Amino acid sequence: MNELNSLHTNIVHMNQWPEIRSITEQKPPQFDCSWLPFPFGDLAKSMSKSLAVSTDMIANSLLGVLSICAQGSYVSPRQGWKSPINLYCLTVAQSGTRKSKVLSELMNPFKEWQLQKQEELKREIAESAAKKRVYEQRVLKLEKDLSKLSYGSEPYVETEKQHAEAVRRFEEYKVIARPELYGQDITTERLTVKLEQQHGKYALVGSEAGLLDIMSGDRYGNSCPNYDVYLFAYDGDSVDRSRMSGDTSIQNTSLALVLLIQPMQFSKLLGKQDAIDKGLLQRFLVVCPAPYGVPSTFDDPAINEEVYQSYCELVNVLLNSRSRGTVYSLSQDAETLFRSYYNALQDALFNNEYEGQTLDDTSRSFLSKHADKTARIAALFQMCAGGKEISANCMEKAIAIGNYSLAHILYALHGRPKGALDRATYVIEKLREHGKVECLTQTDIAKMCPAKGIKSDHSLLDEPLMILEANGYLRQTLDDDTHTGPRRNLFEINPALWG
Repeated sequence: MNELNSLHTNIVHMNQWPEIRSITEQKPPQFDCSWLPFPFGDLAKSMSKSLAVSTDMIANSLLGVLSICAQGSYVSPRQGWKSPINLYCLTVAQSGTRKSKVLSELMNPFKEWQLQKQEELKREIAESAAKKRVYEQRVLKLEKDLSKLSYGSEPYVETEKQHAEAVRRFEEYKVIARPELYGQDITTERLTVKLEQQHGKYALVGSEAGLLDIMSGDRYGNSCPNYDVYLFAYDGDSVDRSRMSGDTSIQNTSLALVLLIQPMQFSKLLGKQDAIDKGLLQRFLVVCPAPYGVPSTFDDPAINEEVYQSYCELVNVLLNSRSRGTVYSLSQDAETLFRSYYNALQDALFNNEYEGQTLDDTSRSFLSKHADKTARIAALFQMCAGGKEISANCMEKAIAIGNYSLAHILYALHGRPKGALDRATYVIEKLREHGKVECLTQTDIAKMCPAKGIKSDHSLLDEPLMILEANGYLRQTLDDDTHTGPRRNLFEINPALWG
């Protein structure tokens, strides 16, 4: 910190703070709506204008809800590689950016389809439940009969056989579950039940942090959360349940997640090292949109009715053909594109560098799963176009989204991907998130900044703190000499940082 000390000026001894000068901020790329097939691209543009929200937020959520339509299908980029076409989509956006409204509009056709199917099966569901009760009553009657018979007698032996058969029928008979595509505030245990009831296919959709609190164990004070169901159901593996009543294995699972959360909640999630170590976070497509997409005016038009109707109709068609087990393969041209993309990602992993940025272990772990996400997106686009062979056009657009989403992931992980200037901007964000405070040590600031290795290597803050002092965000001083030991370097924070 010698250089930082040399920058320390007489301003420390002044009561007045200098005016804060802005630091040029690097931002992740914006979403190009032409990457989405019709009508999704047009819908994203129309919703962006009508709701005054970023197309990034809409597009990432669209990919997630679209993957609900693909549950039960797979993509096979090459022999021996087969993945279910479901996505975990996480959008990080500030409060007041209309996250709930975006999800409500996108989920309307899913809600209507769900209600329609529930109404169509209403009678069958009731009859099925009644039949289950009949089986149960049969078991109870035979148990009552057994209690009246002499143990070991011929009537007892015969009734015991009947009871065993009745129990078998009761346990084997499955009540027809009410069709349900998605839920919101649901525990991990209940999610497993839903997957079993819905033949291994389910989605979690929400714009609040409650679900993440449940996943991470914070809701119920669980220091050892169980991520297994989220890991297995992303990869299409079986999810096993072991209960007193018996064991159940849910085959061919497919879980979709569409979540919109605030930056503080995402930072909290990044602090869950076990979620990173087990690979849960790496399964997410993470997008950090600009707070507002376009300026809003009183005369902004409503969402284009024709485009929205086309969206609803296509969702209905796709949901009605869901669960057919379609396997999408690559055309020759799509395979050429994907091979080049895959090899470029592998080179980045081997060289520990992507787009000029040195990769840390967490970034590498995200990068290692990114090709698979891109293949899933390409299959989603081909599902909308029809046919089982992914075209070069679908793959090209999926790769564009892959590059876009990878830039957003690195931005989300590290605040800013390049240089001391970008780390300085990251520190500003963390100070604002922390809330107003007068003084901090460099160690205090490092603890607020878990990304980019700062938390473990405080020297990475040296240059960013120099930049912040030079631009009026903070100033260096020493703590008072009322305690024993050497006086510590402190950083006074300009109150103007919080407005």
